[in-house]
Amino acid sequence: MKKLFTLIAAALMAVGASAQTYLIAVDSYPWNYEVVEYPADTQLLFGQWGQFIIATGVDFSQYKGVKVEYSGDASTATTEGWVNVKYGDGTDANSTSYGLNASETSTTVEFEEARKTITSGQLAIQGTVANAKILLKSVKLIAADGTETAIASYPGSGQNLWNVSPFIAGGKINFKGQYGGLRIVDAEGKDITYTNDGTDTDKREIVFTFGSALEAEGLIFELNDAAGGFNWLNIDKGIESYTLTLSPETVGSKDDAGNFTAKNLVKLYMKAGAASGYPMAVDIKSIAAPASEGGEEATGATYMFGGITADMITIDANGEKSTTTLDEVTIPSVNYTGSGDYMNASFSNMENVKLAYKNGSSKKNIYKFAEKFTQVDGKNGIIIISGLKADDVVSLFVSAKGSTASKFEALKGCTADAGNPESVAKAASVDEYVEVKFTATESEIQIKETAGGFRISKLLVNGGATGIQETVAPVKVINNGAIYNLAGQKVNESYKGIVIKNGKKFIQK
Repeated sequence: MKKLFTLIAAALMAVGASAQTYLIAVDSYPWNYEVVEYPADTQLLFGQWGQFIIATGVDFSQYKGVKVEYSGDASTATTEGWVNVKYGDGTDANSTSYGLNASETSTTVEFEEARKTITSGQLAIQGTVANAKILLKSVKLIAADGTETAIASYPGSGQNLWNVSPFIAGGKINFKGQYGGLRIVDAEGKDITYTNDGTDTDKREIVFTFGSALEAEGLIFELNDAAGGFNWLNIDKGIESYTLTLSPETVGSKDDAGNFTAKNLVKLYMKAGAASGYPMAVDIKSIAAPASEGGEEATGATYMFGGITADMITIDANGEKSTTTLDEVTIPSVNYTGSGDYMNASFSNMENVKLAYKNGSSKKNIYKFAEKFTQVDGKNGIIIISGLKADDVVSLFVSAKGSTASKFEALKGCTADAGNPESVAKAASVDEYVEVKFTATESEIQIKETAGGFRISKLLVNGGATGIQETVAPVKVINNGAIYNLAGQKVNESYKGIVIKNGKKFIQK
């Protein structure tokens, strides 16, 4: 009997860089190229029953299990087991599958005794539904004495792909023939575009860094519009990096007379253009914007969770607005009416912040909106923040709602700060709320509370901002006209400095 132990990861491996990063989109069925070695941080997009092999030649008699750390895309997970860990001899008859849960971040599977007789088997990740998405962060084999050995990279050579498209930030590539091509995409897996009709006027740079001086000859960048390739840029042998510039002057083609015609870029490829010299090895270390740009200066934002009124709240079909009493005061609330489906709550003037929750049955007053904080009454509540850049720092100021301490984890698109407390107790006042930090690795992040619910007074991005009125939920509370400072503390008219009143920023002298 296989055993599953679900672990809460307090901190996950970082996958972002200081600048905007780009990825290689590996085809489900690569043509004229192969990835020899995949990095441990690999994003996977599956077709149904697609399979990605993690390791081959595994002697299962030497291990008691495997630990997988990952970030799942809950929007693609219809059931537990949307993605499986599959281990055995590679055949369905002699392999065992165990389902991962998209709402968790770390799973340990204990190998069945029957599979421990296999001394040269394989370990794989399998998607059970179409478009299942997962970011693998680490895979570790666990020896009998409990020692964990990380699998540093995953095998390639064409043997590990079936009906799955990996996205990697770099890797060791072999071009097997002319015009084998790697599609370059952004951090969300979307094609790189540049509309050169006056719509895009900025200059963008993408830096390709190689693991060693480039030995391959005949590599090119191919810029494509809807009709196909329109510009081909040579990559010189012997270089260690190449900067590709996209601008109104470069996104286009020239005729024999040198006349330039602007084009609209819809796909970008790195291709092998040489007629011979294959296989051609290329080690791509990273693809990113220069650190000085995109890479743009960090932008702060401040979101206050106190004083949210019913008219500021939008709930989807799995919830309904209500009222409740907290500390003898009647306040707005939201009931969860779904059954196993997520309920999402959004707020006017907080367009980049949402709350999400699901449960096996309906639950009254799951969200409570008090004068100085918002309370989430059940565990597994999720805070979703969008519109971020890699390395943006998000700070939550939180408290437990009762005697059960709150625990917060990085669910998707971010990493937890190593200095975060393991748990957060109930605070006596909002002035004593504890700060927990997360660093964005994607444009949208999800933070989950896993213990017993929580209270939140405010959320800061990169330390907050003075442009409060664009980003803060209006502080329109029951005792209308209350005044708050930028820390979210209630003040009176004698306070000097920047204050928030009815959702607008003022300077009080």
